[in-house]
Amino acid sequence: MTIDDLLRTAVAKGASDLHIKVGAYPMARISGNLI
Repeated sequence: MTIDDLLRTAVAKGASDLHIKVGAYPMARISGNLI
């Protein structure tokens, strides 16, 4: 998975935030919930 994939998915799902941290899975905030 590339950063482009993450950003495209976040935009497509209407995410307001994208949390990326070394050693952890990327998380997105959608409708106020981190998933």
